[in-house]
Amino acid sequence: MASTQAQEAVSQAPIVYDFDVSPVPPNPLGEGRWIKTAACLIIGDEILNGKTHDSNSNNFAKFCFEQGIELKRIEVIADDAEEIAEASRRMVEKYDFVITSGGIGPTHDDITYESLAAAFDQPLAHHAETLRRMGEMLKHRRDLGQQTAEQRVARERMALFPEKAEVLFVGKELWVPVVRLEGKLCILPGIPGLFQRLLSSLTPYLPLPPPSERPFRHLIFTNAPESSIAPYLTALHKRVSGEGVRVGSYPLLQKGVTVSLIGRDEARVRELGEEVAKEIEGEVVEAKRVGEGEPGLVPTIQPKGEPSVRPRSQEYKKHLWLDLLCFNSHTMDPTNKPKGPSPHYSLYQREVFKQGGDNGIMPSFSVHPDELADSTRRKLNDRGFFYANSNAGMGWTDRANREAFYRWRIIPRMLVDTNTRDLTITLFGHRIPAPILFAPIGINKLYSPKGELVPAQVAGELGLPYCLSTAASNSIEDVAAANEAGAAEKNESNSVHSYDGPNGANPRATAPRFYQLYCGHDDEVTISLMERAWKSGFDVMLWTVDTWQLGWRPTDINLANYIFYYPPGQTGNENGRADPVWMRKYGEAALQKDSGAWIDSSVWHGKAHGWAKLPWLVREWRRHLRGGGPFVLKGVQSAGGCAEGAGGRL
Repeated sequence: MASTQAQEAVSQAPIVYDFDVSPVPPNPLGEGRWIKTAACLIIGDEILNGKTHDSNSNNFAKFCFEQGIELKRIEVIADDAEEIAEASRRMVEKYDFVITSGGIGPTHDDITYESLAAAFDQPLAHHAETLRRMGEMLKHRRDLGQQTAEQRVARERMALFPEKAEVLFVGKELWVPVVRLEGKLCILPGIPGLFQRLLSSLTPYLPLPPPSERPFRHLIFTNAPESSIAPYLTALHKRVSGEGVRVGSYPLLQKGVTVSLIGRDEARVRELGEEVAKEIEGEVVEAKRVGEGEPGLVPTIQPKGEPSVRPRSQEYKKHLWLDLLCFNSHTMDPTNKPKGPSPHYSLYQREVFKQGGDNGIMPSFSVHPDELADSTRRKLNDRGFFYANSNAGMGWTDRANREAFYRWRIIPRMLVDTNTRDLTITLFGHRIPAPILFAPIGINKLYSPKGELVPAQVAGELGLPYCLSTAASNSIEDVAAANEAGAAEKNESNSVHSYDGPNGANPRATAPRFYQLYCGHDDEVTISLMERAWKSGFDVMLWTVDTWQLGWRPTDINLANYIFYYPPGQTGNENGRADPVWMRKYGEAALQKDSGAWIDSSVWHGKAHGWAKLPWLVREWRRHLRGGGPFVLKGVQSAGGCAEGAGGRL
């Protein structure tokens, strides 16, 4: 019986595909040119008759805006071959980048491929690689594997493309390609989730504008009626339109108005923003170049006398991540919260619904985990994205881990009292609001100019443990200060934190901080790192025992992607430069001679330690904590190793 249940669980687990992606072809617009204008063609009778809501054009508009592309036209047309042909030819002739959405399924009204083939005088032909990938998918779908000949013909229509089209496989987990015609027209499916995943994954295959072409946006919110500020905005528009600055006005019914200024000259837009804020008695709620940095501030309608803006990072994102991970307190009524000490993170969704319904403000990011992951591809450059996303070797261990995790199931019990719920736990003496830790991820400056300071501050805001890596791109001391700054912003979440560990909490820390140690072979440097960690309020030490050299990561090798070796900034050496012992013994001269001197000697040094090192490390760590303090082995990968560590090795 148990064996049968296990087999059923495995058979129900989601399948993780690992297809090859297409190489990036030469620039279809020509060397040195990039996309400046775009158009969107939504195809489908179901859109026009109101049966289906179109979200793809909105997502494409956001994509273009973030990339600095001017979206000039959106059209919705019927499943009509002549209309599809006429619209596509016209758009390809006029714009640099055109996408179609819809009409590429297996049914009679899915006529996009054949209509576009006719439009550009190409025959249709089955694409062999797409059929092969479709066949791989069929191996895991019993229902599709038992189709009749007629049903197979219908299915294979989805691989019937214009013969001369480019077929771009842009996602390792997707068998569906993006078909491109004339170097400009990309054919995408109408299913919104798949549309977004393909669009975001298509980014490396597009000649996108350089970051300097992305617009700078200034948003100013005022409580004044739109009619009261209209004369000023009209005059402003006439005055600045010749400078390439666009002025927009977006009223919120009986609440106020958001005024937007968009242009590429950041200094000029900022200058105008100050003028507008003063003229309309408003407050700046966003000022940033699109596609860079945090989402900033969003307008929030408050009672009179209270602030009218709220930092998105301190409220929206805080609630979002814990809601996704904890699924806690899904109440829609803030006056009827379940009992218990856990914060009610899920009121975030009510805020979103209220902002959309009352004020017309939509979330600036998706809460779907896959779409959040996909959005990183648009935000990061290749080095940042692939350093975070790639695996060692062929990635089979990552795949096996995912498949093993997918076998677990949550079986809820109904009609039991869930009105008192408690997600708080006590870990190493720290009482924290949820069973979540910030993992020790190194070299965060690959993802943000502020590096580890950003997640450390957010962890402090949430009252959750922040684990700092020895391979960090900020010093131990700077990260501790950022974490303290977050903890100083008292709220429902971080107010849960308390400490009842050995010898009392380090008086320097008001938030839980753990330090992840890569132990080199210079004991003086190792002791110095532990001392600095303790003095900075890190009261739990995690020794990583499974990584003493960098893994064999083909994607990073292909990109020569090892930021520690890249001068002149030499990002990743901050911990070495901040360490008095390392600087005394090796100094700046060592880094100038070899940019990898710190990382190669103290992190990925290539020489493993044995069990004999453990008692010394524990003794030195606890000596600095005056007799207490947890010491954790991180990365033991076998039951035997766990038993050996727990069975008296200390």
